[in-house]
Amino acid sequence: MAKLKRVIWLQSIYNEKILRKSKAISPASNLWQNNFLKNLKKQKIKIFTIGHYFEPAWPKGQLFINTKKTDLVKDYDFKIINYINLPFLRNIFLFFKYIKILTFLKFKEGDLVLAYNRSVITNVMKIINKIRSIAFVVVIADLKYPKKSNGYVFLSWRYFKKIKIKEPKYFLDGGINEISIKKNKQKIKNKKKIILYSGTIGGHAGLEILIKAFKKVKLNNLELWICGQGNDNKIESLLKEDKRIKFFGFVSNSKLIKICSQADIFVNPRPININQYNFPSKLLFYLNFKKPIISTRCGLNPKYDKIIYFLKNDKIKNLKMKIENLVLINKRDLLLLEKKIKRFNNYNSWKIQTKKFIIWLNKNFSF
Repeated sequence: MAKLKRVIWLQSIYNEKILRKSKAISPASNLWQNNFLKNLKKQKIKIFTIGHYFEPAWPKGQLFINTKKTDLVKDYDFKIINYINLPFLRNIFLFFKYIKILTFLKFKEGDLVLAYNRSVITNVMKIINKIRSIAFVVVIADLKYPKKSNGYVFLSWRYFKKIKIKEPKYFLDGGINEISIKKNKQKIKNKKKIILYSGTIGGHAGLEILIKAFKKVKLNNLELWICGQGNDNKIESLLKEDKRIKFFGFVSNSKLIKICSQADIFVNPRPININQYNFPSKLLFYLNFKKPIISTRCGLNPKYDKIIYFLKNDKIKNLKMKIENLVLINKRDLLLLEKKIKRFNNYNSWKIQTKKFIIWLNKNFSF
């Protein structure tokens, strides 16, 4: 039986310049996909991406969507789909463009088509599956899974455990992508403790809960640093009410690393009721810094139990108490935590995760 040789990934991977200006592309999702594909490539798997630029329908977005080659990362071979962005009609344009490309694409032995979440693209693949003999698997990040795929990959542990299907399924929340962190060797006197949040401003991410909890912590030597993009009037109003809060907006990956390296505590405050089947991929980034992380349990595998400080619930009072406790954590406990996270990172690197994923694919599918 032939083994996996090439992945056709049905989504484009964008560079930081595009992420900065786009309101429809999730930086966290884009980063997860890029790390995933990059590490598949390191395992000698060829990568070919086919995708279209995400934009709100006209008149909120542009009428004609034309993606430039320079908008994408340079690591993969790719095919760009341009389209007319009219309400109700754009999905029809995209449907037939994907049909045309995938019908005439020269599939080879060892090819696998991978899609990310349910969309017009997964509807296309239902038809392609009947026309062409090609293995098709869907990666489910946070939406309902599409029917009639050959297999499924779930990022959320709870969603993975809940769904009962006859097709092969696999749990892959992601891996730790080791980054270079420069430590400041200079002794800092009277350094303020820094709580850090990176992600979506507003919406489902729980930033409002974090800000309200932080405001109730009456410590002058404490600051809340926030990185991310989005528009939320309530959040913007809250940011102005406490001088200890610093808002950086969207920052480049290199600047985010510098900011995070100064942090003492990281927070993922996602509300539980609306995020039960989501995986907070930002935790994979936070773990590089080997510092305390506060999080709700949304979508997380039990393997995180020994390295994450979990909240009992997503109430403001509970988060406030957890912050106050961790601000006072002693050096011995910090060193023990650092060792635990280092060990965890070694066993959960992207390299190891993609190796296991390839083994699962080769076992369950004919290429």
